Amino acid sequence: MTKPDTYVYDVLVVGGGAAGIAAAYSARESGASVALVERCAYLGGKATAAYVGTICGAFYRSKTQMAKFAFEGWPKTFLESLAQRSNSEFGLVKDGIQFLPYDQFQFQRLAELSLQDVGVDVFLQSSLVDVEQNENVIIAAKVLVNDQKLKFEIKNVVDCSGDAIVSSFLGIPQIKSDQYQAGAKVFGIENIEAIETSTLSLALIKAIIKGVKDETLDARLKHLSVVPGSHINGKVYLKIGLPSLVEGKINELSKLNIEARKLVEQVFSYLKHNVEAFAESRLGNLPSEVGVRTGKRSQGVTVLTKEHVLLATKCKDTIARGVWPIEYWDYGTKPIMEYFSMNDYYDIPVTCIYSKYIKNLFFAGRNLSAEDGAIASARVIGTCLQTGYAAGILAVHNHEKSKALHIIQQKLNI
Repeated sequence: MTKPDTYVYDVLVVGGGAAGIAAAYSARESGASVALVERCAYLGGKATAAYVGTICGAFYRSKTQMAKFAFEGWPKTFLESLAQRSNSEFGLVKDGIQFLPYDQFQFQRLAELSLQDVGVDVFLQSSLVDVEQNENVIIAAKVLVNDQKLKFEIKNVVDCSGDAIVSSFLGIPQIKSDQYQAGAKVFGIENIEAIETSTLSLALIKAIIKGVKDETLDARLKHLSVVPGSHINGKVYLKIGLPSLVEGKINELSKLNIEARKLVEQVFSYLKHNVEAFAESRLGNLPSEVGVRTGKRSQGVTVLTKEHVLLATKCKDTIARGVWPIEYWDYGTKPIMEYFSMNDYYDIPVTCIYSKYIKNLFFAGRNLSAEDGAIASARVIGTCLQTGYAAGILAVHNHEKSKALHIIQQKLNI
């Protein structure tokens, strides 16, 4: 610290989701001084604020080999620890897709402990409000911390905000869409009658179809579903697919969150009075945010394409291994799934995680430089952990990118 309102760091990480946690960890592990800024009061991003419920994109798609990780190193260690803390087991759904259910609180705590262990300075309930640059280099950032504006003098920035906010402040080109993937609202119900998951799901489907047909339920609830692996000990998490358009407009998320809570209230009351298994139930955990799958993205030197994903393209300058299919959530329908071969993967080039315009700006997670079809695969948590981990190392070795690439590939064993 040089003066009361100015802090100096080698790396500033914006956003404390899966990618941000990984970026801060790897940058600090590499010897840099690191600050992580997160707008929520806890870490985890959409994994905790919206409670995704399952870790996707960590395992090869396979019907014969269970839970084979696509990568090694800290991201794998983090997920193994999360599985142990959550007392959860790896799962399998149709078409060989494999996932890991997890506990929301355990994700938060594991993230906190991981960053504390290496000495990352974490600033919660803090928001980036401005970025200063000198020509094409970021030199400082202004952050609102507990209603006090602080200045961070920084050497490198890793944007893991999920919405390319650093690029927005800088006014540089971004990858935008007229319309983004549909969002979802997850919520918990407790004290459910002991019943098999398959029986519960069938009862839900029948009840929802009847409610929508009778116009007792909002038609937007017709795609209500059970979060895989969440039905345990009389509790379950349900997911509402939201048909409201996500277009990146001002205050759009406020309206979406209010509408989602209205739907939760309606469907819970309906289930309690119309499905025997829910007769004595009560509303449980209600995550604070709607799950928004995609938004604006940063413009990298390379843009990952849908073709690159579906052809399972490999490259020598890879920093992450993508194993999740393209999963595109349209409005009012079930997800559109597009696959590459079982037990295969595509590589994400290092040039997708650093800026085309700013020398010391890096990005990861949902900020990845990718077109709509590609981010529909690469946005999942397993991939975000890898791209975040790689971006943190790259930020530390900004002037030695070949060295950084070697370290990343060695650490992740990809």
